[in-house]
Amino acid sequence: MEKIQIIRNLEALFQVCFSKEQNFLRAGSEQNDVRVTFHKHLINTINSSIHLLIFSESTLLTEDWWTKKLPKYKINKRVFSTSPQESRQIEKGYIDQYLIFSYFNFIFHTFESSFRIICENCFKDEYYIIKENGERKKRDIKNLCEVILKKLNLLDKDRENFLEIVVKFRNSLHNNGVFINDNERSPPPYTWKHNSYVFNHGKQITLENNSDLWTEYLRFTREFISIFTEVIEHPTVKKYRFIEDITEIA
Repeated sequence: MEKIQIIRNLEALFQVCFSKEQNFLRAGSEQNDVRVTFHKHLINTINSSIHLLIFSESTLLTEDWWTKKLPKYKINKRVFSTSPQESRQIEKGYIDQYLIFSYFNFIFHTFESSFRIICENCFKDEYYIIKENGERKKRDIKNLCEVILKKLNLLDKDRENFLEIVVKFRNSLHNNGVFINDNERSPPPYTWKHNSYVFNHGKQITLENNSDLWTEYLRFTREFISIFTEVIEHPTVKKYRFIEDITEIA
């Protein structure tokens, strides 16, 4: 996806999240209510990504940045190639890779953290697995999502596959995008919204139709927002006037 289109898509997501945040605040929600903080944290990630994308595209490749700005911070010019222009392109590539992995990591973390807060407050019995010795263990996020979404009648096969896909993407970040399975086996492809995702043990994740990571991560973000919205609008959760996010200062 072209950089300008990524920025425009991120801006559209920003506006969606900002509108939802403001609607909750106008309705009387507190700043540290998880329904507010979920959207607030998405806003922070999306907005930071937009700014860094613009910076890497419009500023980083200009010699003015290197000759006039960096000396102030006593930073030496980075040399990744004998060609100055190629060196800038390489550094820009490093920043773009850092940004895309960071974006997905923060988006996933925001969803998991907020979803867990809701489950711990509204679905205490389902939040833990009770072992034979009586010990309580928190469910992993995929299992927790499946249990709660099924309970709320919000789970179908397409959404089950989505949860499998995003967790595998998240786990692959630890391996520079390579899918590693504990049993060293490759699962069958997963289909979500008519797209196929192939996970081969020890190899990069394969995307269908020459898709790219930004396209997928933006689609994942929309689905996270959709799931969260459906959960908080469900009567079982909606009856709670305040669900505190203890990580957020009121």
